[in-house]
Amino acid sequence: MNQKTLQAISKGETTRATIIEAALQQAAAKGLNGLSIGGLAERTGMSKSGLFGHFGSKESLQQAVLEALVEEFAASVIRPALRLENGLERIETLYDRSMRWATSSRHPGSCPFNAISVELSAQLGPHRDFLFEQQRRWMEVIARVAAKCVAEGSFRGDVDIQLFAFEFQNIVVGFDYASNVIGNPNAETLARQAFARLLRDAQP
Repeated sequence: MNQKTLQAISKGETTRATIIEAALQQAAAKGLNGLSIGGLAERTGMSKSGLFGHFGSKESLQQAVLEALVEEFAASVIRPALRLENGLERIETLYDRSMRWATSSRHPGSCPFNAISVELSAQLGPHRDFLFEQQRRWMEVIARVAAKCVAEGSFRGDVDIQLFAFEFQNIVVGFDYASNVIGNPNAETLARQAFARLLRDAQP
C-alpha cells in the first residue's frame, strides 16, 4: 500500500470521526431518531452526498453513534476500573465513573444510554437489540466485579451478585432521573448514601 493510499485512508477515518462526533452532539440534543443528515451537513460543513458516502444511510449513521457511545463508556468507566487489582476499589470506581458519565458536559441532558433506551424501548429492530445487549453486558461487568469482591472476602459469601448489580445500576439510573429530569438538588447526595448502604449490606 503506497503513501498516497495510506493518507487517503487516514483522511477518511478522520472525517468519519468528525461526523460521528457531530452526530453524538446532535443525538444528545434531539435523540437518535432526531439525527438529521441535513443538520449534520450544516454542522460539519460537508455535503449531504459526502455524508452518505461515509455511512450509506441514516440507519448506518445511527449504529455508528451507538457504537461510539459504547466505546466512550468503556474507555471512561469500565477499563479504568478493571485496571485496578482490588475488587472493592473496582466497584467503587465503576460507581464514581458512572456518576461522572451521567453528568458529563459532553452529554447535555440525561445520560445518553438512558435517554436512548427510553427512545428505542418500543421500537423493535437492530438498534434496540444492540443497545439492550450492551446494557446486559454492563450488568455482567458489575456482577463479575461483585463476584471478585466475594472471592476476596470484601463481600459476604452469600451476596446475590445479580441482585447487587441490579441495585447498583438502579442507583445510577435513579440519580440520572432525579438530577437531570426532575432537577432534585439532593440527587447526588442521596445516590451516594444509597450506594454506601448497598456496600455496607454486602460487606461482612
